Amino acid sequence: MNVTELINEIARRTKKTRYQITRPEVEQAITLMVEILGEEMSKPNGKLSIDNFGILEVQRRVRKNRGTIRIGNSTQTRELTTGVSYRCRFKASRALQKTLRENARQANTTQKTL
Repeated sequence: MNVTELINEIARRTKKTRYQITRPEVEQAITLMVEILGEEMSKPNGKLSIDNFGILEVQRRVRKNRGTIRIGNSTQTRELTTGVSYRCRFKASRALQKTLRENARQANTTQKTL
């Protein structure tokens, strides 16, 4: 699902509720949400926790000095330096993990019956 499909789905589902959010309002809310998420995740120790979905966080990784390497077939060597890198990590909530397991079981039983 891409952003356009998400916007259309939220607008469609809210038509059945008392809120009835229009498509431009949904688009603006999604845009603001992505902007805020981007700001939070661009921080070195950014962390976002969404109930019943999971935790998205930035992890700092330190690369340790691993010695020297030889460049090509020459006698030149280069030292591998220590560095820091950052990566995003997602950890699914228990509720999401349970749903994923149930969906996998259903898919397996459907394949076995075919």
